[in-house]
Amino acid sequence: MILGLDTSTSRLSVALRSDGQTLAVRTLGSERRHNETLLPLLDQMLREQGRTPSALTGLAVGLGPGSFTGVRIGIATAQGLAQALGLPLAGISSFLILAAGSGHDEVLVVGDALQNMVYAAQYARLGPGWEAVRPERLLSLTALIDELPQTPLAVTGPAAAAFFPALSAARPELRLAAAERHLPDADVLIQLAEGAVPSTLAVHLPERGMDWEAIQPIYLRRTQAEEVRARREAAGETR
Repeated sequence: MILGLDTSTSRLSVALRSDGQTLAVRTLGSERRHNETLLPLLDQMLREQGRTPSALTGLAVGLGPGSFTGVRIGIATAQGLAQALGLPLAGISSFLILAAGSGHDEVLVVGDALQNMVYAAQYARLGPGWEAVRPERLLSLTALIDELPQTPLAVTGPAAAAFFPALSAARPELRLAAAERHLPDADVLIQLAEGAVPSTLAVHLPERGMDWEAIQPIYLRRTQAEEVRARREAAGETR
């Protein structure tokens, strides 16, 4: 039985799958705090299945980009469980999860990076897996529009609805994915981790005793504290 979790957005998504079948999927909205609800939610899901954590055979976690705090909570929880239970762990881009769950074969994923910036990635289905045509990156909306191909990409992601008017004004052939597919789904995450993702698009830890630190968040942008520290270093400040 595999546990999947994504905490990169305001929505917490957790799923359990076994033998290719979905056992349970739970989502909690932005009114909840991920760090307070994740473990109790997992415990509840396992109890509903009549299982304990010892029944888990593997874990998968979304790596972002997204909320700094949310991504850290998800990865730390997954690493802690994997280490404690001696289980394999897979880390997959939350944007790839969104592309795979969009219902389309050519997908643009967008997130709001604030300060007039955008997180974006472009994917294409390639046989049973996916190809990162343009991997996750941080750029301006204008730069994103300038690089878009004139093909009927489907647009999804946490900021898809907000950015679609500007994107479609420049590229009328773009389509907006269904609104319910704009946030990561942990069930899709597990399906990707079960083997449908090329190794170049996922970080896998298939054996016990491997370096759990290989699972790293996809941040793209420095935190505010890192920005302040960088400015101080550039100005020659030591404190």
